[in-house]
Amino acid sequence: MVKPSDLNASPLAGMSALVVDPDGDARASYVATLVASGLETTVTDDFSAARSHLIAHPPAVLVAEIRLERHNGLHLALLGRMARPRMAVVVTSRYFDAFVQRQASAIGAEFILKPLTTTQLLAAVYRSLLIEPNADGTIGESLSELQSDHYHALSSRPDPRVRMRRRNIATFLWLESLKRGV
Repeated sequence: MVKPSDLNASPLAGMSALVVDPDGDARASYVATLVASGLETTVTDDFSAARSHLIAHPPAVLVAEIRLERHNGLHLALLGRMARPRMAVVVTSRYFDAFVQRQASAIGAEFILKPLTTTQLLAAVYRSLLIEPNADGTIGESLSELQSDHYHALSSRPDPRVRMRRRNIATFLWLESLKRGV
């Protein structure tokens, strides 16, 4: 028998989440939204702590800023997907970057721009939860497609910081795919 209180329960209730963002205001906003939705939320502001947490306790949901020291939110998404292929991943940024958006999509992550509303965050989490991994556990494009994207991105001469971020993402994707035997 369904109780009236069950009808108002969030489908996310009881799931775990990890929020990684160096911006304290953004972290607080995300945590408030996720906790109100029933997620047990852990918070960190740097890549190292987030990586340790992902390895020890892979959450059901990862919300990460794209810029995290020398690494970024996509690196965390890849690590998380290796431990938990069906993890919902939302990557945020204050700046639009088509390359990062394609890479996020390639690994089944949602890429959204800050500032974001409660509705945008929850919609991105739900969309990411609906993405089905491939039969081999991978999500998205092949390594050769990622490498060709990497070459094209570097040859288009964008801002040097963007080129470095793109090179780091492509290199990380390549190294992780070697570890997984893709």
